[in-house]
Amino acid sequence: MPRSGFDVIESRGNVGTYVHGSRIGVVVELEGGDAPFAKDIAMQIASLAPRYVGGEEVPKEIVDKEREIIQAQTAEEKKPPEILAKMVEGRLRKYYEEVVLLEQAYVHDDKVRVKQAVELAAKEVGAPVKVAAFERFALGEGIDKGAGDAA
Repeated sequence: MPRSGFDVIESRGNVGTYVHGSRIGVVVELEGGDAPFAKDIAMQIASLAPRYVGGEEVPKEIVDKEREIIQAQTAEEKKPPEILAKMVEGRLRKYYEEVVLLEQAYVHDDKVRVKQAVELAAKEVGAPVKVAAFERFALGEGIDKGAGDAA
């Protein structure tokens, strides 16, 4: 379904925003934390374009389909079944690292994951911090291009 080009985010926490050039914009809602950290997370989202905050948000159908694709890719490899199963799980974990914000390498320190950066931010402010939601907008994304005659 095409997006409308805008969204409403209501928050009692910290809202961070980031605009990259004039093509990508991000709004992120944190429960706890502070404005600079919210902006850092918004920059992360602009840069790596995750689709979900946490792994539990990834729909089961998508995980099942991804697992099916990975199993088909590894089926031709001549390895024992237990090794193939580990390969599938490893590649599925890599998929999560691409699409799940908290599983991504943190852009400000690629030695930690975003979930670890959130934990460190919580220690710094002395209170829990949680990424509640985000929206990422890219110029032209979600526009339904009709096949009709423009004339």
